[in-house]
Amino acid sequence: DIEKFYDEFSERVLVQDFRYLNLRQEAIRGLCRRFVRDGDRVLEVGCGVGIIARTLQQYASFVLAVDISSKNVRIAEKFAGSDRCEVRVLDIVEQGGELQAYDKFDVAILPDVVEHIPRERYPALFSALENALLPDGRIILTYPTPEHQGYLKANTPDMLQVVDESVELSDILGVTKLKPVYFAYRDIWEKNDYVHFVLSGDRSYRPSFDSDSVVAKIRNRIRKYWWRFSNALFLRRLKKVLAEADRSTSTDATRRK
Repeated sequence: DIEKFYDEFSERVLVQDFRYLNLRQEAIRGLCRRFVRDGDRVLEVGCGVGIIARTLQQYASFVLAVDISSKNVRIAEKFAGSDRCEVRVLDIVEQGGELQAYDKFDVAILPDVVEHIPRERYPALFSALENALLPDGRIILTYPTPEHQGYLKANTPDMLQVVDESVELSDILGVTKLKPVYFAYRDIWEKNDYVHFVLSGDRSYRPSFDSDSVVAKIRNRIRKYWWRFSNALFLRRLKKVLAEADRSTSTDATRRK
């Protein structure tokens, strides 16, 4: 039933993005350019008609674009398919194991997809994504804010899709071991109507100032001394204030006796 819905949705809605510039996709392309490095291997889940995939392959070394709708895939293959972009039908929750046939990916992107997957399937979804990624891989998510979804459900429920969850941050953080590295509410058509969220498997730690970075040490020491100098006058005033407070407390205690 879901596949049939998106086959029809493709022709009724998604194809319109070839005629009119979609500001939501413009914002997604900007987010990808920030968090997808040149030469990365990218997995796009829910590729639709291939508009994001076509952009990604301009700087990624390889893009695997998957979608549950066979009609979407046929269009995306014509529009974005190339020797750097493979497009195929795949339900990542049910068929995530098939991704093991590919080399690991640097990035997985779900452009306005996670809200269209039932919340109870999130553990399986993120397990499949993490298994497909390199240890320091990233997941890029975009989805409507809960406030925006709440407004749609109350005022224009006919605009919702067959599955349209209100996604909270805790819904995602509770099912993945990846750490959040970027989170923002974005204004696309209305104020605060979309979330841009990036998770990373990279948990490496390195001190800000290496032992062999002499310049960094000197710069840090100068900042510390400047901070102390700029607050010297206040510290002298603070001693008087604290002394007066102590005397006042002592006097009050004597009076109570």
